[in-house]
Amino acid sequence: MSAGFCGCHRCARRAAFRGGGSTAELKPHPAPVLAALAALDRPAQGAVFIGDSPNDVEAARAAGLPVVCVTFGYRRCTAEELGADRLVDHFRDVPDAVAILLRDRAAGA
Repeated sequence: MSAGFCGCHRCARRAAFRGGGSTAELKPHPAPVLAALAALDRPAQGAVFIGDSPNDVEAARAAGLPVVCVTFGYRRCTAEELGADRLVDHFRDVPDAVAILLRDRAAGA
């Protein structure tokens, strides 16, 4: 697991990354997501999960997080079938998608 700041020049959001086996449970269990939040000392309320697979979406939902999925990556279904809150076609689009979700969440949408 590593924790730090997003490498994007457009944001200074903190990010945590967890790999398989970093917790006793694997995704889609929420434990890896919750452990990453704990490592950052962040509540789920101010976080967004970024992923590319059904397990990512299930883990994010189980942890109470909105989720952005990339339209590329590992999966056996279309990106639209994942049920993410937002889809992005490129990593450069992630900061805007995150900002929209956090704004909507703060507004109670």
